[in-house]
Amino acid sequence: MKKIILSAAAVSLCLIFAACSAGKTPGNTTPTDGSTASGQNITGQSEDGTKAGKNDTTAAGTNASGDKNTHNTDESASAHTGTTGSGTSQSTESPTDGTVTGTSSDDRRPLVSLLQNTVDVVDVSEYSGRFTENGTVQEVKNVLAVTLVNKGTQDIRLIEFEVTDDNGTVYNFSATTLFSESAVKVLEKNGKSVSSGFTAKGIKVTAAAYFSEKPSLNENIFKVDGFKGVINITNVSDDDIKDGYIYYKEYADGEYFGGITYRIKTGEMKQGETKQLSVSGFDPSLHRTVFTTYVK
Repeated sequence: MKKIILSAAAVSLCLIFAACSAGKTPGNTTPTDGSTASGQNITGQSEDGTKAGKNDTTAAGTNASGDKNTHNTDESASAHTGTTGSGTSQSTESPTDGTVTGTSSDDRRPLVSLLQNTVDVVDVSEYSGRFTENGTVQEVKNVLAVTLVNKGTQDIRLIEFEVTDDNGTVYNFSATTLFSESAVKVLEKNGKSVSSGFTAKGIKVTAAAYFSEKPSLNENIFKVDGFKGVINITNVSDDDIKDGYIYYKEYADGEYFGGITYRIKTGEMKQGETKQLSVSGFDPSLHRTVFTTYVK
């Protein structure tokens, strides 16, 4: 595992929920009793950081209600394809005064804690392999990767942050749908690679937002399964559904991979109706349904 040196002398933290420098104000999604907000036509990322599936033309807000449920649509989630190099790392833990202490990060101890010590940075490293942060799949080499652990009680809808190296270069990260007590490895969102001897000198949160209500699979409404390239959705409720969305992320080895959250639009569904939707890139061995929303 090639770790990145994290400078203890210049770690820059933003320990508040408000945006620090990106001009974005964190906020909650609008509670709609389990329904989605009206959206907009998109071809890429929506305002909530999610990515549309290939047959999806409308983005909904990430509104959800009910209890959190993160069961996998296919419990056999295989590892993502990618490697990290070899090297050393200085692990640091940052209390609220900005000073840093700590030992090795191999035991998942925090290098830095963000958002009032509710989100830990447990790994900063180089990554080579599949890159999906922009909704495509391409091969990259030596891209900066950061692993976050949400140890707080709130489910995070969006967290954006910057890592600055000792040359002043800024690396940008965006992670969506980070549930309480879950982890995600997120790649620099532009696929920016790092040079040999890279040292991270600063980590700063630029935006953060939380779910207003705990997201749910709504298993009393939808049954979701599928196979490679296809998602099957059944309306198992007692009512017709005007519209809905299925949200999913890549998952492997006990943590999510990639900051991006994908979604697929169900459209109107009659009681008991099943739709088989073609979704390029979907693979139940790689992806886990994280929550659903609907309008009756």
